[in-house]
Amino acid sequence: MSIHRTTLTINDEDVDVTVHYTKTKACPGNTDGKYGPKLEPDEPNHLDIDCIETETGEISPEPYREMLELEIAEAITPEWCD
Repeated sequence: MSIHRTTLTINDEDVDVTVHYTKTKACPGNTDGKYGPKLEPDEPNHLDIDCIETETGEISPEPYREMLELEIAEAITPEWCD
């Protein structure tokens, strides 16, 4: 699991948060033998937000999930492509 620190606006206040996430790199789908047809589609890179912590505890990631996934993907783009 990895972490990303950022600021969210919650109830009109800027709050420092730590986002815990899991990143999964792309992998090719299975094929029927070395040169056979694809049996499964390729799996793209993706992020899963596990939790968001503030000074006072955890908050639900749902209202922020899409925005945070984009922000984290942009921040880790060089390593994401390795």
